[in-house]
Order: sequence, then C-alpha cells, then structure tokens
Amino acid sequence: MSIIQKTATEQLALLRSGEITSVELTQAYLNRIHQVEPAIALLEGLADKYVATPQPLVTLGNLLRRHERWDEAIIAYTQAIKR
Repeated sequence: MSIIQKTATEQLALLRSGEITSVELTQAYLNRIHQVEPAIALLEGLADKYVATPQPLVTLGNLLRRHERWDEAIIAYTQAIKR
C-alpha cells in the first residue's frame, strides 16, 4: 500500500516513527497530483469528441470531486446534465 493510500493517522504514525519524512509524504502527494492532470485532459478530450453522451463529463466530475476540486466538478456535472 502506498503512503497516500494510508489514513492520516497511519501517515502520522509513519512520520513519528521516522519510517518516512515529511518531504517523502509531500512528494508522494505531488506525484499523485501530476497523475491526475493527464486524466483530466483525457476526459476533457473525450467530452469534446463524444458530445452526445454525458459519461466523460460525469467521470470527470467524479475525479475532480475525489480531489476536492469542487468548483470544477460542479462545472463538469452541469455540462453533463445539459447533454
């Protein structure tokens, strides 16, 4: 299980025990952010290509919501509803 899949309590325990550093934990989250951006771009491209279906926008909204990007998720869901 990766560091970012652990709960905050588990992460804190790892930090306190010295098993990981705050730099390692921060880097793990930054790496995950960089993985999200290509997925967002892909879903936006699919939404542009398949204008008759709301599914890419719903999936995009779900992804954005999971990453607490609420305003962007609202836009994606609103666009999906309009389809």
